[in-house]
Amino acid sequence: MSESICAKLEPMTKRHQAPLSDSYLTPEEARQAADPSRVRGLSDLRLKIIGYIFIVIGLIGSSMLIPALGSNLRKASISDMSFALLFEAVSWCALPIFAWLTLDSVRHTSHLGRYALRLLALALVSEVPYDMSTTGRVWDSGSQSPVWAVLICVVVLWIFRYYDTRRDWAAWAVRVLTVLAAALDMVLFHIFVRQTLMQGGLLLLGFVMIFHVLDSHENTMMLAGVVWGMGGLLPPSIGMVFLHYRNGRLGYRGNRRGGRVRAAFYIGYPAMLLAFGLIRLTLAM
Repeated sequence: MSESICAKLEPMTKRHQAPLSDSYLTPEEARQAADPSRVRGLSDLRLKIIGYIFIVIGLIGSSMLIPALGSNLRKASISDMSFALLFEAVSWCALPIFAWLTLDSVRHTSHLGRYALRLLALALVSEVPYDMSTTGRVWDSGSQSPVWAVLICVVVLWIFRYYDTRRDWAAWAVRVLTVLAAALDMVLFHIFVRQTLMQGGLLLLGFVMIFHVLDSHENTMMLAGVVWGMGGLLPPSIGMVFLHYRNGRLGYRGNRRGGRVRAAFYIGYPAMLLAFGLIRLTLAM
């Protein structure tokens, strides 16, 4: 009799991989997930697209509107300056979005070393276009590409993973010192410093740590993220709103097509910076 009961229960508990996701659902949930009209919230792909839209708006401000004010910004009117800075400030809304995507990528990747190497290559390739688009110079030490901040956060999470099962004082000391060293790197190397006052790299690191520690406490995590985002003069806190509507799905299949989607973002970022950098150099002629 127990065998017959198990046979009846088996179809009810069997789970299949959901479309456009790496989660596992019951057959009924899988059929619902296959219907696009039932997929609510923001997938990782949609969050990344929103983040890139914020970046493009910021590049319009830093590469086109701010240079249009002239070399002597003191002569620009307050309204024109505020309008140009508003565009750049919008890009700061992307900080919590990419912080979450970084944490999510570290948790789900099976080759963390390869992921770090890809970020290193992206940081090297995008550094010159970043300087061109933000300062109009081929090389500028005043601010480094935000990809370096993402890479540092990945290294921090990599170290955390190594000590994941340890709760002794030595492991906690390593965690604290790792975060402090990462924060010091962000400040000393001017990673993603905007308008001399917004420490984007430091804010990104803080968001990653908040999400890592408070992931299982949604409301507390959201509140802590909003409060931390205030350090970026409000825009990063606005970006937290989009994270509230995340649905935990990738947004694309984890196959060859998914690889092309990821490659498009890796290639698109430096290409986008280069395009705006050339626009800024052209306007300066």
